[in-house]
Amino acid sequence: MAKHSFGEKSLALLATGRVANLPTVWSNVIVAYCLTITIFPIGVSMPSEETLFKYHCWLLLFACFGCSCLYIGGCMLGDYRDVEFDRQHRPKRPLVTGLLSPSRVVIYAITLIMLGFLIGGLSVAAALIIPFNFPLSQIDFSNTTQLLNLLQITPLCLLGLLVIIIVYYALFHKQSKLFALFNMSLCRTQLILFAAALGIPIFYGISNISHTSILNYIHYAWLSPVFLIPAFTIGLYTLLLASVAATESNKDKIKFSKILKTGMFLLPLLAVCLLALICSESFPLFNEQTLISGAYSLNTLRLYFLGTLVVYCGWMLYAFGALPHDKPAFVSRALAGFCLLDACFAATYSLTLPLVCLILFGLALLLQKIAPAT
Repeated sequence: MAKHSFGEKSLALLATGRVANLPTVWSNVIVAYCLTITIFPIGVSMPSEETLFKYHCWLLLFACFGCSCLYIGGCMLGDYRDVEFDRQHRPKRPLVTGLLSPSRVVIYAITLIMLGFLIGGLSVAAALIIPFNFPLSQIDFSNTTQLLNLLQITPLCLLGLLVIIIVYYALFHKQSKLFALFNMSLCRTQLILFAAALGIPIFYGISNISHTSILNYIHYAWLSPVFLIPAFTIGLYTLLLASVAATESNKDKIKFSKILKTGMFLLPLLAVCLLALICSESFPLFNEQTLISGAYSLNTLRLYFLGTLVVYCGWMLYAFGALPHDKPAFVSRALAGFCLLDACFAATYSLTLPLVCLILFGLALLLQKIAPAT
């Protein structure tokens, strides 16, 4: 067996972990979290705006890092589970050719999934402790109530459910194609709900933090249509995308291409229309009273949203151009399109956040040049 270089193994590892898709994970997390803190702004006095900004940055950093570990670990676990299938149908895959050791890959996968749950679960605690200089010596580890307040039980449970869904998909996705598609869709939906739940804590008495009472939490606010509509829209986009990805190893034409095109083109517009009908009072795009005074006008935001929607549709048009002759190219382009779909939602309440999504979109395309997205 030929000896492989470190560079070859590194690129194969990046491809096995689908690292090129990480910017889409970060985009999902950031947009869902920022939606929460925009719709449910913290209404109590803080030590300073700088401290509040640091809190949000640390929380997002830990959440994105934890979810990245879960994503890479899940992809690696899925490839490990597919080794026997790949021997027959895709013999050039790294785990089949010996470029990567299956035993090492499964160890990496399990380690990353455990690390992702740990880091994601500690995100709220770390975001409180670091910017507020909260001394660890004051934490009473025998006090269950305090620890649950510090960790935040609702996002912790949602994160645990996300881990279960990811592991279940990785291990059993070959048993039923239809169930696997819905399972993959549910992974993205659950990611959005976890990120949304992270942003809902409301601080009180923050200027006088004690070791017995850190924050209060509005439970079940993440069940609002404000979050459920974007989450299930992302999930439906995933379902449509995955239905093509599941067939990319064969050259048969997609029989449902018209439904696919109509669905993926109209998704953001239909979702935003649904938001306008059900919860218009929460979004600056529909309710001028929610605009930040003096920041920008309602007409500016609406034009900005339409521009973002045009960019999304233009990219979808480009992606579908590859579908008849190159399914992997379509799937790769559509995967990067997650960031543009996020940008459409972000443009309903922000002028700056869609730019972050566009940067992540560009990063996703750049990473696809290094390692394949599928």
